[in-house]
Amino acid sequence: MSKLELPHVGRNKETAKKGLGYLITERKIRDAFSYIIDKFAYIDEHGNAVFICRDVNGEPVGAEIESTGFKCMAKGSNKNAGAFYMVIGKPKTFILTKSAIDVISYKSLKNPENAIIASTAGMPHLTQFNEDVIKYGIPSVKIAYDNDVAGISNMEALKADIEKKYPNLNVEIEMSKAKDWNEDLQLQEIKKTQMREL
Repeated sequence: MSKLELPHVGRNKETAKKGLGYLITERKIRDAFSYIIDKFAYIDEHGNAVFICRDVNGEPVGAEIESTGFKCMAKGSNKNAGAFYMVIGKPKTFILTKSAIDVISYKSLKNPENAIIASTAGMPHLTQFNEDVIKYGIPSVKIAYDNDVAGISNMEALKADIEKKYPNLNVEIEMSKAKDWNEDLQLQEIKKTQMREL
């Protein structure tokens, strides 16, 4: 596998404005700046949002990169070895979403306690990272991919796979109301704005 090449950090106001505008205005992630301060993400020199993927030891193994109409992985990313994830409290539930944006959106919407929320970056099957987390002894897994035909099919297949490999785990499917968790978040923020304007 090729060496990981993370994009260069943006150094001017215009790229920062573009990247934060995408996250805050388009994606409705109001606390986007806090994720940058906490080093979960950064804005690159092209104004793209870069979400750092790490292994279970916290070492960078890749990055999800996106902006308006653009999405890719950093060159040399190893989606099997790690993920963009957040650890909340003392984890008892492992929540799998499709993307880094969905991780943040799910956290904003659900505010779960004692959980790890992780992106699969579109990987429909169990990865080494997923199994490494499960082997820590977390008793419950929630699969929360997109609410569409492909997403539901992938969730059902992954649920069956996990239950076969780890029969003592409690495995659930959790679906967003709209197509994905970020769309749910956008709808919630729009409703809040409408209520304030009444």
